[in-house]
Amino acid sequence: MPVEKEYKNCANCGLKLEVACPKCGKATFFGDYCALCDARLAVICPNPKCKAEQPPLDGNCIKCGKSLKQVQ
Repeated sequence: MPVEKEYKNCANCGLKLEVACPKCGKATFFGDYCALCDARLAVICPNPKCKAEQPPLDGNCIKCGKSLKQVQ
């Protein structure tokens, strides 16, 4: 089933498709760029030994597990 930009959640798995843009802070579709400010939707892990780039999802780094809350 295809995913449309208007969807809030994936109909198949329930994944949240709306994220907060790390630049403007507004809710936008989970894609490559913010629909409102055109900033890239990615954050860098704050762990100096990791620095993994990943989607701006709530929680922890997908590589090292460090909290991403301090990243803005």
